[in-house]
Amino acid sequence: METTTTILPGIVLMNTTVSTVYPRLRTADRTRASLADLPLETVLQILDALFEPQQLIVIDIYGPKAKNDGVYDMEGKVSSQTKVVLRPPPLHVTATACRLFQHMYRKSRPTAWGAHLHLRRPYNVSLERDIFHVRVHRETYYGEWDRAGNPHLDPLYMIFDGIQNLATSVDYIFPGMSVFYFLHLNPLGKVLNVLVPVPDLEKNVDPACGELQLAPVLVPIEDRYRIQTSFWKGKETWWYFREESEDHMRQRFLRCRPRSEAQRQLWERTWRLCPPPELKAYLVDERRLNDPVVSGLEKRIRS
Repeated sequence: METTTTILPGIVLMNTTVSTVYPRLRTADRTRASLADLPLETVLQILDALFEPQQLIVIDIYGPKAKNDGVYDMEGKVSSQTKVVLRPPPLHVTATACRLFQHMYRKSRPTAWGAHLHLRRPYNVSLERDIFHVRVHRETYYGEWDRAGNPHLDPLYMIFDGIQNLATSVDYIFPGMSVFYFLHLNPLGKVLNVLVPVPDLEKNVDPACGELQLAPVLVPIEDRYRIQTSFWKGKETWWYFREESEDHMRQRFLRCRPRSEAQRQLWERTWRLCPPPELKAYLVDERRLNDPVVSGLEKRIRS
């Protein structure tokens, strides 16, 4: 433990106690300004600010067609062949700069998550704060993951367990079974975020910066905002969209009637009777949802 007094132009840090052993920053080029030249307390404040914002982390779901020759898969073959891939978090790149950056990143993102997915590459994330953007690259049908009323037997059941802020593009979700599919993947999540892509949103918010930043700009959508997708055609407002989705989730309790208390307890941890998440909607720069460099979809776009 070391007590120091540091005075910088415009900054006075009096009697600051550093009680944690941090990896040292080393100056890479002595001829250039470096964070290593600043007091440790100042560097830690800078890194805290850098790693504080939410990340928008991409998860891709790939799989075969849900319908073959007009017949839906009712045996679960599609679901068992589906691949779920966690993309590297944006701030993970910054964390590779040095040991101190890595230490501070892991301090802000204490959970190594993703080893159970198909690439089996875990990354340090914050399951409570970070937003996980799920993109489904195929059609889904409830019979493939809820055969005979047993969604807990599906290999993708609760695959996103622990994530509190799940998100998906408005193009992947609409009132009906698509809502239930996300509940199936993450039945105990607190929030389901609907992301609406807007061209050059971040450039409009900050004209001096036309490039994507590490922290996404999320602009809350008002109830009167008109949703425009291939499904909605811009005719309905977000209020109508939310009411329809919430109504479908409420209808679960009318259709799903457990035959025993044991079945009720089981279904309370599945899409059938799990607590409905809060629905939120944000405008997001479309490059975060569609740009191949950001999303890692170069191969899919080329094909």
